[in-house]
Amino acid sequence: MAQFLGYERSWLHADVIAGLTVTAYLLPQVMAYATLAGLPAATGLWAAATALIVYAVLGSSRLLSVGPESTTALMTAAVLAPLAAGDGLRYAGLAAALAILVGAICLVGALARLGFLADMLSRPVLVGYMTGIALLMVASQLGKLTGAEVTGKDFVRLVRSFVHAFNEIHWLTVGLAVGVLVLLFGIARWAPKVPGPLLSVLAATAVVFVLRLKDRGIEVVGGIPTGWPTVGLPSVAPSDVVALILPALGIAIVAFSDNMLTARAFASRDSHDVDANAELRALSAANVLTGLTHGFPVSCSASRTVVASASGGKTQMYSLVVVVLVLAAAVLGRGVLEHFPTAALGALVVYAAVKMIDVAEYRRLAKFRRSEFVLAVATAAAVLVLGVLYGVLAAVGLSILDLLRRVAHAHDSVLGFVPGFPACTTSRTIRTRRPCRGLSYIATTRRCASPTRRISGGARWPLSTTTQSRSSGSSSMRRPMSRWT
Repeated sequence: MAQFLGYERSWLHADVIAGLTVTAYLLPQVMAYATLAGLPAATGLWAAATALIVYAVLGSSRLLSVGPESTTALMTAAVLAPLAAGDGLRYAGLAAALAILVGAICLVGALARLGFLADMLSRPVLVGYMTGIALLMVASQLGKLTGAEVTGKDFVRLVRSFVHAFNEIHWLTVGLAVGVLVLLFGIARWAPKVPGPLLSVLAATAVVFVLRLKDRGIEVVGGIPTGWPTVGLPSVAPSDVVALILPALGIAIVAFSDNMLTARAFASRDSHDVDANAELRALSAANVLTGLTHGFPVSCSASRTVVASASGGKTQMYSLVVVVLVLAAAVLGRGVLEHFPTAALGALVVYAAVKMIDVAEYRRLAKFRRSEFVLAVATAAAVLVLGVLYGVLAAVGLSILDLLRRVAHAHDSVLGFVPGFPACTTSRTIRTRRPCRGLSYIATTRRCASPTRRISGGARWPLSTTTQSRSSGSSSMRRPMSRWT
C-alpha cells in the first residue's frame, strides 16, 4: 500500500503499458493452469483477478505477479484427484478448501514471524525440485497434446498410461499442439517482445474455427459461465479438511519459497526491500479470498513478473490494470475464450515447463561443486518417484541433510579466480582456477559448534575471529581476519 501513497503521475504510463503486456501473457496462461489443476479454464481468470487485487494492496514487492501458477496448479491436481474420485462439484469444493487452508497456514507463519523459512530450500534442491515438477507437468499434459486418454497420479503411471494408449493418438491434435509449440519457441527466440502465448493461442483458435477442426475431433474449452463467481465457504466434510492439511502445508512451503526467491531477485534490481513476513500475509490473504471465490491455491508467476519488469512496470498499479482487463475479457470476450483449443493450452503448459528446467544451473553445479549437482538430480528423481507432496518433504529433508553435511565436513581452501566467472571460488575441482598474485585468500567452512576451533598446525583462534582468514605471501602463514582490519 505504501507504494500507492507515494505514487508519481509519471509512472502511470509505464504501469499501463506493463499491465497491457502482462494481460496478453496472463489470459491464456491462467486458463491453461486452471485446466492443469483439474478445474474449468474460466476458474483461472477469477483466481487471477482476486489474487492480483489482494497482493497489490498487501504485498511488499513492486513487481511480483501473483495468481495461478504451474507448480501449485500441478500440486493441486495431484492432491485432489484421488480425493474427488471423478466428482466435479466435490473437486471444486476441495480446491477452494485447499486454497483457504494454504492461506491459513501462511497466516500462522506470518503471526509467528517465520519469514526466515524462505531460505529452507537450498538452491540445488530448488533447482532439482523445479526440474521434477516440470517433467511432471509435461507428463500430465500428454492427454491434451495427443487426444489420447491418459490417466495416473504420478510420473511413472502417466507415462505408462500414455504408452498403453499410443494407438488412440489423434494426430490432428498432435499437429496442432506441435504447431503451437513451434510458434511459442520461435517467437521467444526471434521476437521476444511479442506476447507469444496470446498470439500462439489466438492463431490456433483461428485455425480451428476457420477449418472447422472441432468437427474433426479437436477439443475446445467450451462454455464459460456468465456472471460473477459466488462468494462463500466451500461445502466440504471435516474429514476432507483433515486430509488436506498436510498437502496445504507442502503447497504453502513451495509457494512462499517461490514468492521470496522471485521477489528478492527483482527487488535487488530496483533497490527496494522485500518484507518476508509481509509476503506471508499477502500470500495468506490472496489464497483465502481466492478460496472464498471458489478458486484454487495461488502463488507468484516468475514469467509474468519478468514480463512486467521488461515492459517497464514501476509499481503494483500495473496489476490493477491487469485486473480491469481480465474482468473485461471474462465478461465481454467469452465468445473468443470459449473456442480456445485445449491442445494449445496444453502446449502452453509444456512451454512453461521447459522454461523451468535450468540447464545452465546444472552445468554450473557440475563444474563448481559436484556434490550439489548430485543433490539437484536426487531431488528431481525424488519428485518423479515419490510424487509432488512427498517430493516437497524430500526436498526439505535433503536441504537439512545438505546443511548437516556442510557442518560436519568443513574444509579450508585457497580462493582463486576462474576465467569468465565474476568472483573468487573455493572449488578445488576446477583446473583453470588460478590464485591471486602476491596475496592468498583462505576461506573456511568449518563448523561453529564450539567457542574455539583448530585452524592449522595446532593454533586455535576464537570463533568470532576465524570465519575467514587471509595470509600474505604464502598460504602457510594464517591469521584471523579481524587482526588485519
